[in-house]
Amino acid sequence: LEHRLQYLDDLQTQHLPKEGSADWKVLAQSMGFVEIADFTQQLDLHRQAVNRIFNAVFHVESSEIPPVMQVASPAAAADYDFFADPSQAARQIEDFYRSARYQLLPTSTQARVKNSMAQLLLDLRQVDNPDVTLTRLLHLYEVIGRRESYFSLLAEYPHIIQRLVKIYSFSPWIAAYLTRHPMLLDDLLDGRLVADLPNWTLEQSYLQQRLTGLDGDIEAQMNELRHWQHQLLFRLAIHDVFSSISVEKLSDQLSLLADVVLQQTLCCGWADLQKISLAQASEQRPPFAIIAYGKLGGKELGYASDLDIIFIYEDESDQAN
Repeated sequence: LEHRLQYLDDLQTQHLPKEGSADWKVLAQSMGFVEIADFTQQLDLHRQAVNRIFNAVFHVESSEIPPVMQVASPAAAADYDFFADPSQAARQIEDFYRSARYQLLPTSTQARVKNSMAQLLLDLRQVDNPDVTLTRLLHLYEVIGRRESYFSLLAEYPHIIQRLVKIYSFSPWIAAYLTRHPMLLDDLLDGRLVADLPNWTLEQSYLQQRLTGLDGDIEAQMNELRHWQHQLLFRLAIHDVFSSISVEKLSDQLSLLADVVLQQTLCCGWADLQKISLAQASEQRPPFAIIAYGKLGGKELGYASDLDIIFIYEDESDQAN
């Protein structure tokens, strides 16, 4: 199913389309189901099986939940009068509680979710756009709904919820980025995210060591580079949200991030390249350059900027092509 989902729009995603939508029907048919309901039922059976295994490994008894977490409902912790549309906000939360993802969670995890929702409603009072922020955050809750460890994280560190509210209120792009990469939630525990901009010399040294340790496994190197890029981009985004960094300085930092990624990509690619001439094989630095135009060339990158780059190389060997 994951493979077919990614074929659908040629995207690396694990986010299923809305049940009953046209894409949902396409997925069901691609899996060999004539009846859509049969596909949905079979999918739920597999999810329940995986959930049982996960719970057997990471199960937490309800007795271990701190008393502050045992909240009956979010409505008891906060009213909805600060929303522009209180009834819509309440309906969204109730829809989440009625969803299959929530209903299949163990009782202990449901308590954690309700506790985090109560804290969420309290923190939403502090932002100017609580309605749209709630919608964005409920999307995150849906994405992490099968990963109980994330709700445990929110329960154990409630200040993360306060940070999430500010992040999801601040920028739809950053909100969507974190929702696509929820594993970055762990990084919100690190106070340095707000306090310090990256030390690029240290960061590049760390990344180079990690990539060197994976020498020979280009796929593992790509995954490591991708994860590092996600972490550093998120770190800059958090600094943007909480530290009011100037647009010019943020562009400089994003451009430095792109420079490091390109440099390490070139090093890994050169080391892995098999068809190089004997004259060039012993060179420490490849006779190959990445030239940046556009936003990167001018050190003016934004979060969603494309990289306008060209490649130049010099090698007289016939194999160089």
